Amino acid sequence: MKLNATLRRSVLLTIAMTAAFVLTACGAISPPGWHSVAVEGDQVLVSSGAAVTALDGTTGTPRWSFSTSSDAGTSTVATGLATNLYSPVKIGANGDLVVTSYSQAIYGISNTGQVLWGFDGNPDRDTIVNSSATLTDTNIHFASGNFLHTLDDAGNLEWTFESDKALWGAPLVMDGTVYQPGMNHTMYALDLNGSELWQTERLVGALASTPALVDGVLISGSLSDHIYGIDPATGSIVWDTQTVGWPWATPVDGGNGMVFIGDLDGNLYAITAATGEIEWQIQLDGSIPSSPTLENDILYVATGGGFLYSIDTADGAINWTAEPEPDFDDQLLASPVLHNDLVIVATTNGDQLVYAFQKANGTLSWIFEG
Repeated sequence: MKLNATLRRSVLLTIAMTAAFVLTACGAISPPGWHSVAVEGDQVLVSSGAAVTALDGTTGTPRWSFSTSSDAGTSTVATGLATNLYSPVKIGANGDLVVTSYSQAIYGISNTGQVLWGFDGNPDRDTIVNSSATLTDTNIHFASGNFLHTLDDAGNLEWTFESDKALWGAPLVMDGTVYQPGMNHTMYALDLNGSELWQTERLVGALASTPALVDGVLISGSLSDHIYGIDPATGSIVWDTQTVGWPWATPVDGGNGMVFIGDLDGNLYAITAATGEIEWQIQLDGSIPSSPTLENDILYVATGGGFLYSIDTADGAINWTAEPEPDFDDQLLASPVLHNDLVIVATTNGDQLVYAFQKANGTLSWIFEG
């Protein structure tokens, strides 16, 4: 039987507050089954526990797996330290990947799953990493405890920026500036050498996810009922839009002056980037802790209620709703990914880990059992 919406929201809030406490206080813990997926070429990459598994995007058949319990190879970091991994991201033209772990280690792996290098974000293990890395042409940026580290593409440290409290989400790097959200209710702007350019006033809620820069406004959700529009040149607040629940995830650029973001009460918003005005708002079943995925004016939204939605960006009309299986009682906490004609989601279920649905109508195509 499904948990009701209020209970599911409470679960998400508990996760957030527990992780926030760990980030600012004591030793690392393991996240409760927050698996995720990414697409690289014709492969779907699944992060589950201490492993990344590459699947054939069309059939869901496993191709290779990288595990932190395996031999570190050329890595200088003991792979056994990393107990939970986030979605890998691509670096370089040859398909190499970077994956961060909850225990603050970060790895470069080949597109066949071989470890290339490792970097330990905090050997003392007193805080955690809570996001994937952000990549530019030559650099890797990731938040680790109170620190933002920037590495070169071979995993060597170039510079570090320190905040007075934890940095949770990955930074946004655009137009020569690094924008880093902070759990101290502050957004930072740094130059590409790590020198601070500005920081915002203390905002109402902690900033836990990567912001978006849309139509000249830096937009960030917060762990409060506020979405902020920030001047990217000065850090001054351009607008402050109140929401029903906490808008946790990164806003999605709609490409037409609109951004889309959900909250932990299950509300999905379409917002004008320049002004913060809410154009439409709909209620879905379950919390929305991850970003929607956009393609051809359609949003694909996963919820903590265990549902996947296809939604028209023009007015919020629901095209279809899919559920992994009848009476599905797990959550879809990570953003969906798209591969050809499929929408692919990861679940909190360790047995049936990944489901692929048809974009056109939500029909189930394949399942990967972890």
